[in-house]
Amino acid sequence: MKKYIFMVILCVFIFSSCRSSSSRTEAPPQDNGKNGFWNTLSVSGELVFHGVAGTRFDREASIRLALEDAARKAAMFTQVKGRIAFYGKTGVTFWDYQADTESTLDIETDYQKYIENFIFDSETDVLQEHNAIFVRVRYPSAVLVDIPYPFQSSHGAAKPGWIDEPPLVPGYVTGIGYAGRRMSYGDTVKGSYENAAFSIIRNISSAVEGSMADVHGAGGSVSNESRMSAEAVLIGFYVLDFWLDPADQTVWTLAIAKSDI
Repeated sequence: MKKYIFMVILCVFIFSSCRSSSSRTEAPPQDNGKNGFWNTLSVSGELVFHGVAGTRFDREASIRLALEDAARKAAMFTQVKGRIAFYGKTGVTFWDYQADTESTLDIETDYQKYIENFIFDSETDVLQEHNAIFVRVRYPSAVLVDIPYPFQSSHGAAKPGWIDEPPLVPGYVTGIGYAGRRMSYGDTVKGSYENAAFSIIRNISSAVEGSMADVHGAGGSVSNESRMSAEAVLIGFYVLDFWLDPADQTVWTLAIAKSDI
């Protein structure tokens, strides 16, 4: 009798183990879809833009602001005029040194016309990370970005190689943007892609204006003042990838554009 009871318990144990093992083996891997979310390659007559905004109590308001940011990138793809100027002043001593930078981007602000044409699903095209709301939108366009660039999202990965060695994209100028950590993650991302635009403007500008002058001050002292500026009109400005440095929360952006000349 004892031998029979032992055999029954053993069979039950083996059956339970096999069922548990089968469940673990057959369970599909969890996939949150983030890799596909960050893909920006343009296909089938559509461009892909990401927008970001800080989180608010009203989720719909956050999504709306993120859509406006995506619309801003769509407007920049159409055309953006930028100007960056550097000012410097040196004197007799080290403490007389001064430097400043001024930069502006002239972008169309009628975002609604872009938002109305976005292909967007609030259920599948919204992602919340780092106290920020991201949206992914598709935008119909007759002008596609033909990029022989092997896209691999750098989101959440180690430092991507394009930071040190930007890819060569035929027909485009590449720019790398960097932004130090700001009050919100959304603002850091925005600052990074704007700086990518300024990087392209510096590279694409056909003429960099510069001037130097000696300024005579009180007591016969002399200081040197210099001014350099570059400006360009970009078309096809497009963000390929961006990376958040987990160590210090800074953001790097890889973008491309053409010159409207």
